[in-house]
Amino acid sequence: MAEVRDESLDVLHLLSQLYLRHGRPDSALALLRAVCVLDPDDRRASLTLAHAATRAGQPRESERVVGRLRDEGEPSPVLDLLHGQALAAQGRHGEAELAFEIFVERRLAEQRTSLKGSGR
Repeated sequence: MAEVRDESLDVLHLLSQLYLRHGRPDSALALLRAVCVLDPDDRRASLTLAHAATRAGQPRESERVVGRLRDEGEPSPVLDLLHGQALAAQGRHGEAELAFEIFVERRLAEQRTSLKGSGR
């Protein structure tokens, strides 16, 4: 039987999104760290944590989160984008450029697969 997700975690995640949208990445980061400790399997919160960490000036934390997510499952364009942003924020521009190129390639591959599946 699937566990019922605690609604308070959803509220914390929503509040973190609002903080991010209104220029308060440090506040968002603090909330997301808590959500990820309380529910380490929440991929959505982990993705948002990686984004917030870069925005809050903590790109190494973002890079660690992206690495953990990659280790737990298949790579995705979103992870490539977050990785590229974290690398760029650290001034590692050559590596960031490569991550962004991989992002574009994977994203285009996903779109082509989606179009084939829809019969277009």
